Amino acid sequence: MESIKQAENLTLTWSGTGGTFEVWTDQPGGTMALRKTISLEDATPERKTVTFPLHDTVTGEYMHGKLWGEVAYTTATGYLILHGGFYNMRRIGTHIGPGERWATQPLDL
Repeated sequence: MESIKQAENLTLTWSGTGGTFEVWTDQPGGTMALRKTISLEDATPERKTVTFPLHDTVTGEYMHGKLWGEVAYTTATGYLILHGGFYNMRRIGTHIGPGERWATQPLDL
């Protein structure tokens, strides 16, 4: 069993000529796939901190998954320095796979 987490937003701090940041998750579908592409604008000479929403603008559903991955890249002539980042995230459930069993502790009702 693995916990599924839902992310409301992602805050990144970077400097450099800008680039692209990708967020990958395994849900829905159970395989890692690109869920969001974020353009990072030029941040020279100062660091830049921006919070990006991670929800579908049509349905309003927030991004979720058991596994999360990130990819950052820039152009062939540019540069990008990631200084930090964090998700505003919460646990929303437990994934129960084939053959697994979940039960509560005894409850005094």
